[in-house]
Amino acid sequence: NQPQIALWNLAQFASALVPLMEDADAAVEEFTEIINRFVPRYQSAWLTVFGAKLGLRDATEDDRPLIEGLLTRMAEDGADFTRTFAALGQDRARDEVTDREAFDRWAGDWQARGPDAGLMARSNPLVIPRNHLVEAAIAAAVADDLGPFRAMLAAVTDPFSDDGVHSRAPAA
Repeated sequence: NQPQIALWNLAQFASALVPLMEDADAAVEEFTEIINRFVPRYQSAWLTVFGAKLGLRDATEDDRPLIEGLLTRMAEDGADFTRTFAALGQDRARDEVTDREAFDRWAGDWQARGPDAGLMARSNPLVIPRNHLVEAAIAAAVADDLGPFRAMLAAVTDPFSDDGVHSRAPAA
């Protein structure tokens, strides 16, 4: 729902600005034109970002079903976003989902598209600051122990190298 909320927020912001404009009618027309450009720009950026995460150079609308297929599979299986995308580049993403047969069908289509492993490695961080680890680093810092904070800072400074700690999702 993020794109729809962003569009709504832009419209509300524009509405708040209209009374400040010298020509309200012209402002409404200009703001409407600007806001209407958001959705195609967002969709283009979405394809670029998710295409890269799947190793698809120059992703097009034809790739949208492939991208959405994985996102749907991940949502249905409760798969971790970061771990699944990172695992794609290491041929272990199948282990991140519960319906492995459905994943295999998806993966066949994806492999046929010829993913670029280098692009995937540059697009999928292995380390992200997981909430439970951030909270632990804060708690330690409050207790005058900056060690966990420094370790996390080092890890997120190079998010494409796995430090074996900060990339893990919390245990269920």
